[in-house]
Amino acid sequence: MMEEFLHSNESEGTSIKSLLEKIAQDALALSYRQLQHETQLKERDAQFAFIQDEWKMVKEIDEYAKSKKSLHASNSRCNESYGEQSLKINEYYQPPLGELKRK
Repeated sequence: MMEEFLHSNESEGTSIKSLLEKIAQDALALSYRQLQHETQLKERDAQFAFIQDEWKMVKEIDEYAKSKKSLHASNSRCNESYGEQSLKINEYYQPPLGELKRK
């Protein structure tokens, strides 16, 4: 009987020991996964910040291009009206008679 008791305690001891080893392995695996997850989150945060900066630059470039385009359109309208006035003036311009005879 005593032998059975000792043998039973030994097997219980080894099963508790193997259970504790399994728990320790699982805890290490969870810690490793947690570190991986945190690293991935940091990488995604950095990528998101980079994309936000890129988007901000694209918007600034777009606004600059729009302002240049509206300035160009405004200048074109001014030049067109100036050109129209020049044509109107030229319609009424009569060269002096001496210039007509030389041609």
